[in-house]
Amino acid sequence: MAMAAAVPAIDLPGSRQEPRPVDLEVSQLCLSWNGTGSVIDRLSFIVCQGEAVALIGPNGSGKTTLMRLLLGLVRPKSGSVRLFGEELGTLDGARLRRLRAQVGLISQRHNLVPRLCVLTNVIHGALCRSANPALWRQGTAPRAVREEALACLDRVGLAGLAGRRADGLSGGESQRVAIARALMQRPRILLADEPVASLDPQIAEEVMALFVGLMKRDGITLLYSSHSLDDALRYSDRVLGLNRGAIRLDAPSRALGRPELRALYDA
Repeated sequence: MAMAAAVPAIDLPGSRQEPRPVDLEVSQLCLSWNGTGSVIDRLSFIVCQGEAVALIGPNGSGKTTLMRLLLGLVRPKSGSVRLFGEELGTLDGARLRRLRAQVGLISQRHNLVPRLCVLTNVIHGALCRSANPALWRQGTAPRAVREEALACLDRVGLAGLAGRRADGLSGGESQRVAIARALMQRPRILLADEPVASLDPQIAEEVMALFVGLMKRDGITLLYSSHSLDDALRYSDRVLGLNRGAIRLDAPSRALGRPELRALYDA
């Protein structure tokens, strides 16, 4: 399949549905580093409520940079990012914090606090919803918060490890705890940057199936980047292909096969 700069939508028979609210809208987004050329080049796409979208592309294509732009951690040269109808570039202070609290993040480095127990790490997910200092420790966290954190751990199959220190976990267990922490945040949309890249293939498949299944059951909108073409086809509703900072492919996952995805890497 030839890749074009202008990406046509692909409609499948019987695929027409009632339009869903747009949770994320990216419009003509551009970014360059010190005038050395575009890292992100006029990106435009939307992600609808409850959709699971895979972002794929070769190393250096701009996937991680795009995630940072979507979180408002990097300011674009031009263009806009809208979350739930609000433009990130127009917000600051309390309004920006409230918006970010609705956006969860999972990375391949789970960023757990090693010396704290698993339960406390999950409780920390609630800090996005409340600045209550009692949430820093499980011993001072309200009972309802501790119970919710345990329920989140139970959903990822790790309630029995609530008291273990985070530095005693395996890679797969650590990523499950990171998922539980994200659930504790109660996000409306979750961004995941290579969430299983550091895991061995069998564990990665188990964690990915659990992760996407939980997001679907909770109705959480999901945008995740991946190097695995199989994961992109298996777990997403839609695939975005990024190469040299531009969207080269945007199609429902069931309309694609590995040859079409591989062509992206040769574009």
